[in-house]
Amino acid sequence: MIPSKHKFVSGLLAVALMAPVTLAHAADGTPLPPTGIRASIDRAVAAGAGAMVPFQASTNAPPVRLTRPDRSRKQMSGGGGKTMMVMGIVGTLAGIASTYYVIKMMKDNNDTAKADPQP
Repeated sequence: MIPSKHKFVSGLLAVALMAPVTLAHAADGTPLPPTGIRASIDRAVAAGAGAMVPFQASTNAPPVRLTRPDRSRKQMSGGGGKTMMVMGIVGTLAGIASTYYVIKMMKDNNDTAKADPQP
């Protein structure tokens, strides 16, 4: 199986990042710490064990309503109204008119260029 370019580049990047660290530790003569996901989890648990505080819910707090009425559904249920229909029609007509004008000007420009060849 031939690895794809992405796998090759990611592997090359990992080796390039780890090589200086490994060489630096090997030059000191000190043993490297254990690697792997389990060792990382153990270090994270040891570092964060004292920082965790259990959550204590207050019994005196009034109940909070979690759901709010969705006003956007009520506002958008009308379909936009007459004004939006008129604006849509005007926008469509303006687009068609500008397209017609640009095509007509391009034809006129092309006809002028064919009639008057430059020396």
